[in-house]
Amino acid sequence: MINKNKIEKILAFLQKNNFLFDENVCLKTFSYFKTGGLVKLIVYPKTEDEVCLFIKFCFEMNIDYKTIGDTSNLLFLDDKIYGLFLSLKNFNSIEKKDNSILAFAGASLPGLSRKALLWELSGFEGLEGIPGSIGGAIIMNAGAYGDEIKDHLIKVSGFKKNGEKFIFNNEECLFKNRDSIFRKKSGDFIILSASFEGNNSNWKTIYQKMELFHSKRHKYQDFLYPTLGSIFSTNDIYKDLAQNDKKLEFLLFWFRKFFYSNKIRRETPSNRVKLNDFICNYFNWKFKNQPFSNKTMNCITNRGQHTNEIIEYIELLKSKLPETIKIENEIIKDNIIE
Repeated sequence: MINKNKIEKILAFLQKNNFLFDENVCLKTFSYFKTGGLVKLIVYPKTEDEVCLFIKFCFEMNIDYKTIGDTSNLLFLDDKIYGLFLSLKNFNSIEKKDNSILAFAGASLPGLSRKALLWELSGFEGLEGIPGSIGGAIIMNAGAYGDEIKDHLIKVSGFKKNGEKFIFNNEECLFKNRDSIFRKKSGDFIILSASFEGNNSNWKTIYQKMELFHSKRHKYQDFLYPTLGSIFSTNDIYKDLAQNDKKLEFLLFWFRKFFYSNKIRRETPSNRVKLNDFICNYFNWKFKNQPFSNKTMNCITNRGQHTNEIIEYIELLKSKLPETIKIENEIIKDNIIE
């Protein structure tokens, strides 16, 4: 845990080595989901040497920190004070080398997808609408519409928590569905960059797929309120909620057949309100502030409620879903001072 004495030592180190940093940052304004209390320090290294220097300092001083990107997958807790964050937002370049792409951890997934379009390299179309960074996407093996970050990844490089460099090939990353060695051993590795290999194609074919996926995403993702995207890794949250409940499975089948047999009606986002109400009534779930999107119950939205209410909703869903279905968002419960 970081105390006042350690904060002073960190500040002295940062000032001595000319690091960029912010103090006492309000997470409600800083974070993607607009939740959270305060974080004492956020450090923004400008070079690989600065990352290495910072990591070694923290390792030697036994100082905990949390590595962040654009925070689009992170749920920070309200009324909590966090200690130290390492931000890789300055590592955001994407470069082409022959038929491979070198992308740094702070670059965005949409940026990678659009650069691949520019360079006529296919295989990244499904990543276009995922609002995350390369580093975070590798950690959880992000994906959509049949494309996963692992599919065209060649290697990942960065630092271990002791400051030692590492380079892992695809196999060494131990990728699984929404999982990797970096998620299994959270905090043991800091990803700095990754190399990808695309398939030669033409821009029209790539663009058509991206346009299709983009329109599909708008049907299922909320753009009215701050959101963290899908909570759980599932293609059909309603079907999975009924997987261990035969009665619900039967009722859901006929409910959908009656209300959603028409394709236009089925694909109109506002019509999912009936389906959401049906599920809530079935489980007798009642909320002071609706924690999910009208478009799908698998997307949490920030409507001004406390994060305790959001976590309670996530736990409700988790209690009804099969254990094999993994959560995609990360609830930040470590690195808390008070």
